[in-house]
Amino acid sequence: DRVQQALALVREVRALWSGWLRDVDRLFPQLQDHSLRASWKTQIRAPLQAIFTGAAFGPLLANAPPSTSACSRAACGWPCTCTPATATCTPTFR
Repeated sequence: DRVQQALALVREVRALWSGWLRDVDRLFPQLQDHSLRASWKTQIRAPLQAIFTGAAFGPLLANAPPSTSACSRAACGWPCTCTPATATCTPTFR
């Protein structure tokens, strides 16, 4: 069942990130040099896109938040903080 797979994925990533937060004093050097990286794009979005494949999910996936590396506030349409000088956008979801 896709919903159960998605929920299991979110629980797994939450547990991983919570562990990193709990051990931040010990893991700080790896987090700072990005050898450990919390990334919603690779750890959540990409696996969810693999779970929810097919035409029925196309409209949902097409409305996924933009990449932070190529966006402008006018183009993305998402609530965000954009930096025009670097063409980056940081979604501001509540």
